[in-house]
Amino acid sequence: AQNSFTVRLPEQGNFNIRITEVTGRVVINESGKKGSVSINVNNLADGLYVVKATDGNSILMNKLIKRH
Repeated sequence: AQNSFTVRLPEQGNFNIRITEVTGRVVINESGKKGSVSINVNNLADGLYVVKATDGNSILMNKLIKRH
């Protein structure tokens, strides 16, 4: 990802999206999302991040590599 990326979530439910550094520090936390969601990562430093989306029943996780 460079400036933004898209997370594709189910249309049902409201998901919380949390992006953390590999150390566990939360750098982005957005709530009430569903469907196709664009996340701005322009202010993040280059590196590896973990993207986690939860709705209370489901957990979706993926890695994000940020570079300019």
